[in-house]
Amino acid sequence: MNRYFTFSIHSPGSAVAFDPSKTKFKSIPLWPVLVRVIHHILPEEGSRKFVAPDTNAAKDTREMINCSTVKGDPRYSRSLAIIDKDRLGVGTDESEAKALIGDVKGYHVIIADDDVNTAGTLEDAARICKEGDALSVSFMAAHPKYGADFQGVRVITHLIDNGLLDFVLTGNTCEEPTGELRELMRCPGYRNKFITIPTEPIVADLIEAVATDSPYSHLFSSRRVLGAYNRLET
Repeated sequence: MNRYFTFSIHSPGSAVAFDPSKTKFKSIPLWPVLVRVIHHILPEEGSRKFVAPDTNAAKDTREMINCSTVKGDPRYSRSLAIIDKDRLGVGTDESEAKALIGDVKGYHVIIADDDVNTAGTLEDAARICKEGDALSVSFMAAHPKYGADFQGVRVITHLIDNGLLDFVLTGNTCEEPTGELRELMRCPGYRNKFITIPTEPIVADLIEAVATDSPYSHLFSSRRVLGAYNRLET
Protein backbone atom coordinates (compact mmCIF):
# COMPACT_ATOMS: atom_id res chain seq x y z
CA MET A 1 0.00 0.00 0.00
CA ASN A 2 1.55 3.28 -1.12
CA ARG A 3 -0.96 5.71 0.35
CA TYR A 4 -3.60 5.64 3.06
CA PHE A 5 -6.14 8.44 3.42
CA THR A 6 -8.78 8.81 6.11
CA PHE A 7 -11.13 11.50 7.36
CA SER A 8 -10.63 13.13 10.77
CA ILE A 9 -8.77 10.32 12.52
CA HIS A 10 -9.82 10.06 16.18
CA SER A 11 -6.40 9.08 17.50
CA PRO A 12 -3.29 10.48 15.78
CA GLY A 13 -1.34 7.59 17.28
CA SER A 14 -2.95 5.27 14.72
CA ALA A 15 -0.45 6.53 12.17
CA VAL A 16 2.35 4.56 13.87
CA ALA A 17 0.81 1.39 12.45
CA PHE A 18 2.12 2.42 9.02
CA ASP A 19 5.73 2.31 7.88
CA PRO A 20 6.32 5.84 6.50
CA SER A 21 8.99 4.50 4.13
CA LYS A 22 6.35 2.34 2.45
CA THR A 23 2.99 4.03 3.06
CA LYS A 24 2.10 7.71 3.00
CA PHE A 25 -0.52 8.20 5.72
CA LYS A 26 -2.74 11.30 5.75
CA SER A 27 -5.76 12.19 7.83
CA ILE A 28 -7.89 14.82 6.12
CA PRO A 29 -9.98 16.89 8.55
CA LEU A 30 -13.66 16.81 7.71
CA TRP A 31 -14.54 19.84 9.82
CA PRO A 32 -13.98 22.37 6.97
CA VAL A 33 -16.78 20.61 5.09
CA LEU A 34 -19.08 20.66 8.12
CA VAL A 35 -18.29 24.29 8.93
CA ARG A 36 -19.20 25.41 5.42
CA VAL A 37 -22.50 23.55 5.53
CA ILE A 38 -23.49 24.69 9.01
CA HIS A 39 -22.56 28.24 8.01
CA HIS A 40 -25.13 27.90 5.24
CA ILE A 41 -28.03 26.48 7.29
CA LEU A 42 -27.87 28.44 10.56
CA PRO A 43 -30.36 31.32 10.95
CA GLU A 44 -29.25 34.41 9.05
CA GLU A 45 -29.88 36.74 11.97
CA GLY A 46 -28.00 36.63 15.25
CA SER A 47 -24.45 36.07 16.45
CA ARG A 48 -22.76 32.67 16.36
CA LYS A 49 -20.27 31.00 18.66
CA PHE A 50 -18.31 27.74 18.66
CA VAL A 51 -18.19 25.64 21.82
CA ALA A 52 -15.69 22.87 22.53
CA PRO A 53 -17.37 20.00 24.45
CA ASP A 54 -14.17 19.48 26.48
CA THR A 55 -10.61 20.78 26.68
CA ASN A 56 -9.35 18.04 24.32
CA ALA A 57 -11.51 19.46 21.52
CA ALA A 58 -10.47 23.07 22.13
CA LYS A 59 -7.54 23.08 19.67
CA ASP A 60 -9.59 21.82 16.72
CA THR A 61 -12.45 24.17 17.60
CA ARG A 62 -10.05 27.10 17.65
CA GLU A 63 -8.98 26.16 14.11
CA MET A 64 -12.61 26.42 13.04
CA ILE A 65 -12.80 29.96 14.38
CA ASN A 66 -9.70 30.89 12.38
CA CYS A 67 -10.82 29.35 9.07
CA SER A 68 -11.72 31.70 6.22
CA THR A 69 -15.44 30.87 6.25
CA VAL A 70 -15.75 31.99 9.87
CA LYS A 71 -13.03 34.61 10.18
CA GLY A 72 -14.47 36.82 7.48
CA ASP A 73 -17.99 36.86 8.90
CA PRO A 74 -18.68 39.36 11.72
CA ARG A 75 -21.55 37.24 13.02
CA TYR A 76 -19.06 34.77 14.52
CA SER A 77 -17.51 35.42 17.90
CA ARG A 78 -13.72 35.40 17.93
CA SER A 79 -13.74 33.86 21.41
CA LEU A 80 -14.19 30.19 22.21
CA ALA A 81 -16.36 28.68 24.93
CA ILE A 82 -15.36 25.37 26.55
CA ILE A 83 -17.30 22.86 28.63
CA ASP A 84 -15.29 22.15 31.79
CA LYS A 85 -15.33 18.55 33.01
CA ASP A 86 -14.24 16.67 36.12
CA ARG A 87 -13.26 13.01 36.16
CA LEU A 88 -15.62 10.89 38.26
CA GLY A 89 -12.80 8.89 39.82
CA VAL A 90 -9.20 7.75 39.68
CA GLY A 91 -8.47 5.25 36.90
CA THR A 92 -11.65 5.92 34.94
CA ASP A 93 -12.29 7.75 31.67
CA GLU A 94 -15.79 8.75 32.80
CA SER A 95 -16.32 12.43 33.45
CA GLU A 96 -19.08 14.87 34.28
CA ALA A 97 -19.61 18.29 32.75
CA LYS A 98 -19.47 20.91 35.47
CA ALA A 99 -19.47 24.40 34.01
CA LEU A 100 -19.08 26.60 30.97
CA ILE A 101 -15.89 28.55 30.45
CA GLY A 102 -16.97 31.57 28.43
CA ASP A 103 -20.28 33.18 27.55
CA VAL A 104 -22.99 31.88 25.19
CA LYS A 105 -25.85 34.20 26.10
CA GLY A 106 -27.64 35.42 22.99
CA TYR A 107 -25.58 33.26 20.59
CA HIS A 108 -26.46 30.55 18.10
CA VAL A 109 -24.11 27.93 19.54
CA ILE A 110 -22.24 25.32 17.49
CA ILE A 111 -20.86 22.41 19.52
CA ALA A 112 -18.11 20.67 17.54
CA ASP A 113 -16.58 17.23 18.15
CA ASP A 114 -14.85 14.56 16.08
CA ASP A 115 -17.49 11.87 16.68
CA VAL A 116 -20.74 11.07 18.44
CA ASN A 117 -21.69 7.68 19.87
CA THR A 118 -23.75 7.54 23.07
CA ALA A 119 -24.15 11.36 22.94
CA GLY A 120 -23.40 11.74 26.64
CA THR A 121 -20.90 14.53 25.99
CA LEU A 122 -23.37 16.28 23.69
CA GLU A 123 -26.17 15.94 26.25
CA ASP A 124 -24.15 17.71 28.95
CA ALA A 125 -22.86 20.39 26.58
CA ALA A 126 -26.29 21.20 25.13
CA ARG A 127 -27.86 21.43 28.57
CA ILE A 128 -25.15 23.76 29.90
CA CYS A 129 -25.34 25.99 26.81
CA LYS A 130 -29.10 26.31 27.12
CA GLU A 131 -28.74 27.08 30.82
CA GLY A 132 -26.36 29.84 29.68
CA ASP A 133 -29.19 31.35 27.58
CA ALA A 134 -27.95 30.33 24.12
CA LEU A 135 -30.42 31.25 21.37
CA SER A 136 -30.03 27.85 19.72
CA VAL A 137 -27.74 24.84 19.93
CA SER A 138 -26.53 22.78 16.99
CA PHE A 139 -23.98 19.99 16.92
CA MET A 140 -21.56 18.80 14.27
CA ALA A 141 -19.26 15.79 14.17
CA ALA A 142 -17.31 13.97 11.48
CA HIS A 143 -18.21 10.44 12.55
CA PRO A 144 -21.75 9.37 13.60
CA LYS A 145 -21.03 6.12 15.45
CA TYR A 146 -24.67 5.21 16.05
CA GLY A 147 -24.49 1.84 14.32
CA ALA A 148 -27.35 -0.28 15.59
CA ASP A 149 -27.28 1.35 19.04
CA PHE A 150 -30.37 3.29 20.06
CA GLN A 151 -28.73 5.08 22.98
CA GLY A 152 -27.08 7.94 21.11
CA VAL A 153 -30.06 8.59 18.86
CA ARG A 154 -32.47 8.39 21.80
CA VAL A 155 -30.42 10.97 23.69
CA ILE A 156 -30.40 13.28 20.66
CA THR A 157 -34.15 12.96 20.04
CA HIS A 158 -34.75 13.63 23.74
CA LEU A 159 -32.67 16.81 23.51
CA ILE A 160 -34.59 17.91 20.39
CA ASP A 161 -37.96 17.18 22.00
CA ASN A 162 -37.04 19.28 25.04
CA GLY A 163 -35.76 22.26 23.06
CA LEU A 164 -32.13 21.72 24.03
CA LEU A 165 -30.86 20.91 20.53
CA ASP A 166 -31.87 22.14 17.08
CA PHE A 167 -30.11 19.68 14.77
CA VAL A 168 -27.13 17.36 14.31
CA LEU A 169 -24.81 17.60 11.30
CA THR A 170 -22.43 14.73 10.50
CA GLY A 171 -20.54 13.06 7.69
CA ASN A 172 -21.54 9.60 6.47
CA THR A 173 -18.24 7.99 7.43
CA CYS A 174 -19.73 5.23 9.63
CA GLU A 175 -22.16 2.36 9.23
CA GLU A 176 -25.62 3.70 8.46
CA PRO A 177 -28.34 2.87 11.02
CA THR A 178 -30.85 0.25 9.92
CA GLY A 179 -34.26 -1.04 10.96
CA GLU A 180 -36.15 0.77 13.71
CA LEU A 181 -33.28 3.16 14.35
CA ARG A 182 -33.27 4.28 10.72
CA GLU A 183 -37.05 4.72 10.77
CA LEU A 184 -36.85 6.81 13.93
CA MET A 185 -34.29 9.17 12.40
CA ARG A 186 -36.41 9.53 9.26
CA CYS A 187 -39.80 10.11 10.87
CA PRO A 188 -41.35 13.56 10.21
CA GLY A 189 -40.35 15.00 13.58
CA TYR A 190 -36.64 14.26 13.14
CA ARG A 191 -36.05 13.96 9.40
CA ASN A 192 -34.63 17.49 9.16
CA LYS A 193 -32.83 17.25 12.49
CA PHE A 194 -30.34 14.54 11.51
CA ILE A 195 -28.42 16.05 8.58
CA THR A 196 -25.84 13.82 6.94
CA ILE A 197 -23.38 15.13 4.36
CA PRO A 198 -22.39 12.64 1.63
CA THR A 199 -18.63 12.26 1.37
CA GLU A 200 -18.57 9.86 -1.61
CA PRO A 201 -18.17 12.59 -4.28
CA ILE A 202 -15.22 14.05 -2.40
CA VAL A 203 -13.63 10.62 -1.93
CA ALA A 204 -14.00 9.76 -5.61
CA ASP A 205 -12.40 13.00 -6.74
CA LEU A 206 -9.70 12.68 -4.08
CA ILE A 207 -8.72 9.26 -5.43
CA GLU A 208 -8.51 10.68 -8.96
CA ALA A 209 -6.42 13.65 -7.77
CA VAL A 210 -3.98 11.43 -5.88
CA ALA A 211 -3.66 9.03 -8.80
CA THR A 212 -2.72 11.87 -11.13
CA ASP A 213 -0.58 13.77 -8.59
CA SER A 214 -3.00 16.70 -8.80
CA PRO A 215 -3.87 19.14 -5.98
CA TYR A 216 -7.02 18.34 -4.03
CA SER A 217 -7.61 21.25 -1.65
CA HIS A 218 -10.28 22.64 -4.01
CA LEU A 219 -12.39 19.55 -3.32
CA PHE A 220 -13.33 21.14 0.00
CA SER A 221 -14.38 24.48 -1.46
CA SER A 222 -17.75 25.99 -0.57
CA ARG A 223 -19.11 25.34 -4.06
CA ARG A 224 -18.30 21.64 -3.96
CA VAL A 225 -19.47 21.10 -0.39
CA LEU A 226 -22.70 23.06 -0.66
CA GLY A 227 -23.43 21.36 -3.96
CA ALA A 228 -23.49 18.00 -2.18
CA TYR A 229 -25.70 19.46 0.56
CA ASN A 230 -28.16 21.00 -1.89
CA ARG A 231 -28.46 17.69 -3.78
CA LEU A 232 -29.17 16.02 -0.45
CA GLU A 233 -32.06 18.43 0.21
CA THR A 234 -33.68 17.66 -3.12
